[in-house]
Amino acid sequence: MAVIIDSAPPAAVQQAANRAVEALWDHELQAEVRAELTAFRNEVIEPDSELVATLDTALAVLGRPPSDNHVAHALIWRATAELMRRVNRNYDRMARLEKALAHARSNQHRTLTLSVAAAASLAVDVGDEENAKAIARYLVEIASRPTASRKRSQRAAAGLARSLATDERRHSMRMALSGLASVSAEEFPHAAAALNKLLAEPVSNDPAKDELWMSLVAGFAEEQLQATISSGPRH
Repeated sequence: MAVIIDSAPPAAVQQAANRAVEALWDHELQAEVRAELTAFRNEVIEPDSELVATLDTALAVLGRPPSDNHVAHALIWRATAELMRRVNRNYDRMARLEKALAHARSNQHRTLTLSVAAAASLAVDVGDEENAKAIARYLVEIASRPTASRKRSQRAAAGLARSLATDERRHSMRMALSGLASVSAEEFPHAAAALNKLLAEPVSNDPAKDELWMSLVAGFAEEQLQATISSGPRH
């Protein structure tokens, strides 16, 4: 994305940004952002701090038209960058799977392919707060029992999978993975075929027995753990 932006005229980049904001920014999103900023402002300990002034400015800008709304532009830009990051990561996942399948025995293909489930994380639309709370409970349970049996760990993982599962989310995951297989078929034919084979399997009614869903949730937990480690105190 950076290469495309650097090679494009500034006016074209600005026009594209304006079109994106006008297409995506609406009253519902504005109200949601306003509520979040207001709640954050109310939690600021020092009422005269520079942060409060910044938040007040952002709240004032929210009512402007999309083309002149710097907050909307920043949020849409951030969302676009995150989407591009995920697209690139999913491309890398399929590339690694294609390579791994070429060197693996046939009885290893299914396990290798399950790891691609994490590619559907955006499609299942689990809210950040819901996701963080569920995974925090899971990690606390695991950490509080470092010598726990494998069976206990499996029960904790099953509980996490069930707590985040809905029929809609599990369906969305499969639709997203099917789309990934479709767009990857030409460049990564073996990976796409293995993914389609996995998607053709019967789906268990129990989320904890849905191995694709379990793999996706494990990816959530890993991301949360990495984020926690990276944001920890530094000396």
